[in-house]
Amino acid sequence: MSETRCRRCLLRDTLDAAAYEQIVERAKRALPESVRAPEETVEKRLSLCRACEHLQDGACMRCGCLVEVRALRRDMHCPPPLRLW
Repeated sequence: MSETRCRRCLLRDTLDAAAYEQIVERAKRALPESVRAPEETVEKRLSLCRACEHLQDGACMRCGCLVEVRALRRDMHCPPPLRLW
């Protein structure tokens, strides 16, 4: 029996609250306010990621990042050549 991978799922969709806290919320708290993207921007970015065919299990299959962590930084972008955000 093969394991089915979650496509177009974010970590918040697949992890329990404790695991999500360990990864995403911890990364968010570690970022200085000056580097952190506004919450509205983060949500817009994640909406674009969720619709992308390269999202799998919360990771971008083009660059390997955890999209919810990458989206937190105002100076980060979707990897080329897509540059969706």
